[in-house]
Amino acid sequence: MLEKEENFKEKENHRVFKQLLNNFMQSEQSSKFEEENISKNIKIVPKFFYDSFKKRLKVEFRIGEKQLYKLKNLPEFYEKMLNNEVYQYGAKLNFIHTTESFEKESQEILSFLLKYAEIIKYSNEMNYTYYRNNFIPDNILLSNSGLDDIFEILKNKNVAFQINGVEKNIYFADEEPEIFFNITELEGNKFKLKCNIDVFSYDILQGKKYIYLLFSDTLYRCDRKFENTILNILETLRKNYTNEIIMDEKEVTNFFAMIAPEIEESVVTDDLPKYVKDKYIPQKLGVKIYLDYDANNNVIADIKFCYGKNEFNPLINQSVDFARNMIKENEALNQFIKTGFMLDRKNARLILANDEKIYQFLSEEIEDYMKKYEVLATETFKKKEIRAPQMKSIGVRIENNLLQIDLSQIGIELSDLSDIMEKYKLKKTFHRLKDGSYIDLKQNETLKFLDDLNLDMDNGFTNLKDGVITLQNYRSLYLERCLKNLNNVEVTKDEAYKNMVESLETEQKTVQMEIPENLNASLRTYQKIGYQWLKTLDSYQFGGILADDMGLGKTIQVIAVILDYVNKEGKMPSLVVCPSSLTLNWLNETSKFAPSLKVCVISGNATERAKKIDKIPQYDLVITSYDSLKRDIEIYEEKAYNFRYMIADEAQYVKNNNTQNAKSIKKILTQTRFALTGTPIENSLSELWSIFDFIMPGYLFKYRRFKESFETPIVKEESEASLERLKKMIEPFVLRRIKKEVLTELPDKTISVLYNEMQEEQQKVYLAYLSRAKKEISDEIKVNGIEGSQIKILALLMRLRQICCHPKLFLQDYEGESSKLTQCIELIKNTVESGHKILLFSGYTSMFEMIEKELKENKISYLKLTGQTKVADRIDLVDKFNEDENIKVFLISLKAGGTGLNLTGADVVIHYDPWWNLSAENQATDRTYRIGQKNNVQVYKLITKNSIEEKIYELQQKKAKLADNMLSTQNTFISQLSKEDIMKLFGWGVEMKDYITVIGGGLAGTEAAYQIAKRGIKVKLYEMKPQKYSPAHSNQNLAEVVCSNSFKSNLHTNACGLLKEELRMLDSLLIKIADETAVPAGQALAVDRKVFSKRVTEELEKMKNIEIIRKEVGNDAITDKNELENMADDGIVIIATGPLTSDNLSNEILSITGQDKLFFYDAAAPIIEKDSINMDIAFWGERYEQEREKDEPIEEWQKRIQSQTEASYLNLPMNKEEYEEFWTALVNAEVVTLHEFEKKEIFEGCMPIEIMAKRGKDTLRFGPLKPVGFTDKRTGYRPYALVQLRQDNTEGNLFNMVGFQTNLKFGEQQRVFSMIPGLENANFIKYGVMHRNTYINSTKLLEPTYQLKNNRNIYFAGQITGVEGYVESISSGLVSALNAIEQYNQTNKEVTFSDLTMIGALSKYISTTNENFQPMNANFGILPELPEKIKDKKLKYLKLADRAIESLKTTIEWLQILHDCYRYIKF
Repeated sequence: MLEKEENFKEKENHRVFKQLLNNFMQSEQSSKFEEENISKNIKIVPKFFYDSFKKRLKVEFRIGEKQLYKLKNLPEFYEKMLNNEVYQYGAKLNFIHTTESFEKESQEILSFLLKYAEIIKYSNEMNYTYYRNNFIPDNILLSNSGLDDIFEILKNKNVAFQINGVEKNIYFADEEPEIFFNITELEGNKFKLKCNIDVFSYDILQGKKYIYLLFSDTLYRCDRKFENTILNILETLRKNYTNEIIMDEKEVTNFFAMIAPEIEESVVTDDLPKYVKDKYIPQKLGVKIYLDYDANNNVIADIKFCYGKNEFNPLINQSVDFARNMIKENEALNQFIKTGFMLDRKNARLILANDEKIYQFLSEEIEDYMKKYEVLATETFKKKEIRAPQMKSIGVRIENNLLQIDLSQIGIELSDLSDIMEKYKLKKTFHRLKDGSYIDLKQNETLKFLDDLNLDMDNGFTNLKDGVITLQNYRSLYLERCLKNLNNVEVTKDEAYKNMVESLETEQKTVQMEIPENLNASLRTYQKIGYQWLKTLDSYQFGGILADDMGLGKTIQVIAVILDYVNKEGKMPSLVVCPSSLTLNWLNETSKFAPSLKVCVISGNATERAKKIDKIPQYDLVITSYDSLKRDIEIYEEKAYNFRYMIADEAQYVKNNNTQNAKSIKKILTQTRFALTGTPIENSLSELWSIFDFIMPGYLFKYRRFKESFETPIVKEESEASLERLKKMIEPFVLRRIKKEVLTELPDKTISVLYNEMQEEQQKVYLAYLSRAKKEISDEIKVNGIEGSQIKILALLMRLRQICCHPKLFLQDYEGESSKLTQCIELIKNTVESGHKILLFSGYTSMFEMIEKELKENKISYLKLTGQTKVADRIDLVDKFNEDENIKVFLISLKAGGTGLNLTGADVVIHYDPWWNLSAENQATDRTYRIGQKNNVQVYKLITKNSIEEKIYELQQKKAKLADNMLSTQNTFISQLSKEDIMKLFGWGVEMKDYITVIGGGLAGTEAAYQIAKRGIKVKLYEMKPQKYSPAHSNQNLAEVVCSNSFKSNLHTNACGLLKEELRMLDSLLIKIADETAVPAGQALAVDRKVFSKRVTEELEKMKNIEIIRKEVGNDAITDKNELENMADDGIVIIATGPLTSDNLSNEILSITGQDKLFFYDAAAPIIEKDSINMDIAFWGERYEQEREKDEPIEEWQKRIQSQTEASYLNLPMNKEEYEEFWTALVNAEVVTLHEFEKKEIFEGCMPIEIMAKRGKDTLRFGPLKPVGFTDKRTGYRPYALVQLRQDNTEGNLFNMVGFQTNLKFGEQQRVFSMIPGLENANFIKYGVMHRNTYINSTKLLEPTYQLKNNRNIYFAGQITGVEGYVESISSGLVSALNAIEQYNQTNKEVTFSDLTMIGALSKYISTTNENFQPMNANFGILPELPEKIKDKKLKYLKLADRAIESLKTTIEWLQILHDCYRYIKF
């Protein structure tokens, strides 16, 4: 058997290779064919067809070499080009469809053709036209931009045209036509204006950028100025049916003053006498401007207008006896107004009194004035120029250990410097000096340099002495970085400054200092560099932060520095302050690496510690804990010890400046201070400031100034300039190396997040406490605010975290299990069996008791270390774990064992519960992932799904960026646990309290928005119209009804009628407006589409709580985080879209749901003009009401039905012969081709009539064409079949064909449907079309509340959910809104309707797993059966409806109670 399988596999491999080989051979042969047969002589010749009555211009194309062939189907030609097909046109044209086959002159027109052919192809294929006609495939109807495009290609060429059926050659002229207006004098001081062309002889074609004039066998391209001038005059003449205008003296004066200047070159005055020209035609306008300053340094301008020798002040009312050019005069005056000049009426001049506008005028606008006009200025004006500071030289020196900077050559008066820099700091563009001149403050390296220096001066530049600034010498490296940004400035530095900078700025790559010989260790290169860096800082009495990654040996680098000092001088002791858990570690490390040092650990009770403190001068190194130091600080102050070095190990212990730890350590006298920490920034920049305040007090200023200058701009305003400045300041004093850079031999570390889901009982406990916690926090914050509620909040958060670990942590009577504990024990067992050793960290030591019990039951040996473990025992436990292979697990509390331990014996780390700060977990992990580790390290984080732990994990990732960003090049910061963080932890989005977002202004979206807003909650309703329309929509109003105007039956015995009644009971806005805008439709509810959508729009626009945003949601490209996800991060979102959801939004929905796109196609019916219906055949009537009763005399029946006029339906009866002829034509008619995958997705409820007909000859007679209940007025008997037409608008002049959804080609619709008696001359206003309907796989994705399962902040509504129909969409919008409201109010309740109701049954249907899920209309089949069987369908449906309504009444009572309880509870 095995041998047979192997033979089969071998044969299969041969078969696949053979197929692959054949494909390559065919491809090679195809390529050779292309090379041999390619033609480069095919040309494309366009021909234009212009209908001057409809103002339509279209273009057809012919291709060929000598003989031309018309392209009859442009989309097919596009496909051939796309696939490089070989195709034969006629007898003489056969070629490969590639661009290279066409002559060079035709390739531009080819590109144009393909661009628009692609549009036609996809528009027609997708049938996104609804009531618009499909594009005809053999021509391109030119749009505005299309005309611009093709004219650019064909400009300056003759082109074939057909105008109203007449063949012509038209020249495409890239110029404007020579049109002019001749003015002649008539008797009686009259004048005639006449155009040189017949104003009725041209046509106008609109482009997007240009306007086109078709005139005298030429198509002229004209700009918009031509349109506003020449064409404006022509159109005025044409509208008044004249070629000329007669003007009197006043009119001709105005013509030359106000019109002629705009069309100077087109006005002909050759026939006018000279005296007339002199009198009426203005000379060229000249403008003289005299500029000066007044006593207040305002700019004053005297203006003169000049016409030849005539000169006058236009600001003085006066009459003149010469012609004026009013257009040019207004242009000049308007320019002054735009600049900001005001009228000084008293002095008849203009004045510019605003400093900013004066600066703008002098810096930018005056040049334009000088180009246009004659500008004269006084000497005073010329002197007050705009200057940009330019530093020529700067001197730097060190005196008395202080840094002195000489600013005497900066190009600014030192007395003005402080004011100038204050304006620069406020980002002003200029500073005006007392003499009226301006200093330009825009980007200027001198000012930037001065601003950087200004940071260190409490009084700014007010205390400059002889132009010299004095700073602390620790600013040297910062200054040096600032100096490097200066160009063309002579910098003079003294030797002391140069030596300091050179030694501190040397690249830390080479070791120049010798390591103490008696150091009992061989330092790695990076450790030697660290030692050298510390020594260099110390030589200038600077402090520093050694911020190496955990496990890189910060301790030994410091020990080497202390040892070197003791070897050479050794007169003063050094002090190490560290967590109590590390004191013995420091003692051991020092004894191991520097045994010659005399070391003392300050420990024991108060008396013992005091005795040891007395003896400090006897030691080289003293070690104490933060806790001991703050208890003993008074003794240290009394003794006034001065230490050589003070080391703050794990310096994050002093990150909060207000703690006793920080206050105590900063009181100790010392020469040099160093801080050791792997995490100098954990949560906020204030932590960095506090550590710097320890190592070099004052370097980062007082905290208030630091916050104003750095923390607020960086954190709140994301200021890159402030970030760069701070980095520039701290970089010289922070040395940070990470493991992957310096320990290339270190094995890999893999971090895996393992999720677990709470068991049912555990989840019940969690949700109960979560609900209670939300309420308690809400009440607490209302009373005490966020700051005063911290203790309460943390207590409640702790409870939730404990439940995730195990509810038994605080619920002693809890008898259930913990999914996390189960997961953890399974992980431990598997890991131990694989031969690994484990460190297990938890923030709750009480959790260890339960873990220990499980370990004992599974006979797994372990050790435990908590805060209760004595310091002396810690080292023994560490050594025992590392050395004893039988001990597999080490249980360690995060706080007690997260630092200072070397546990390289383990290679697996489990973090049982997440801590707020990722750095605490990283420190714990690095107990094993450090120097000495030989194995790859696997880290597991256990996270409970849908719980606070997930939120904590998100916060960890967010805060992890902080240190990396500050110590690298990024610029993202966060603050400590904020109100927003707390809200997210409890499941509230940041913006949830402000508004709910609804995307989509259709039926579902508008209903949802109304329901939310009427309950006092703000709504942001997004609608992409009119910014973007789907192919089906044309009206910018909301709730546009496009497919049919019918909301179906109103009867309760109809499923949709029942659903409408339920919605009325639930106060549906849209059903209410539908009732108010109804048109006659018998027992159905049909609306006037336009009136309906207009009313809905007006209602929503009136609601104060609704903001309608006209914008498409969705990015053009998929990004790491799309717009939809961003909205859902910030609050609750309802996606209420329909069958034509835009591609951008569809892509984002696919991204958040992880599903493939699902869709089917349904259809719309044709619409017919009423006046084209043959009323001799058609008759008004309702089913059964019009039918002739049994034995009723035909005369009486005819008399009775004649009184039935203007009923809801027009009916078209058919006899058997007429029906069968129609049916035969219908089933054989041509349809629009669907792709194969689309054919399987036709929706039963909107099936095209031609597909229904193919199911059987009589199918239609028992469906949409059933004749039951009618009598043919021609015969007096029931017809064989009957077509119904339903009124489609309020006016009653349009009717749609009921049940005639179709995918027939438009020509076939005209032919086949005209065979119906009464429609032989029908005018089809809109043809029926197929359209796509998009929907998600709701059964897998949605809850019955329409809430997305994998993102609780997102709801769906509308046809995208799989409910099909107008009323069904409205119901989904209402249900999703009610549940979004409950989530907004944090009630922890869901609004679900019983499946006895139609609204509840639909919700259940779309959320119940179903592999064959299809969109669904409301129908009685989805309701549970009645207890008793009822054969009469009407009676059965009536009982189902009664049951549904009673059930809904109960739900509504509950909803009202819920609303009353929670309407005031808002966070």
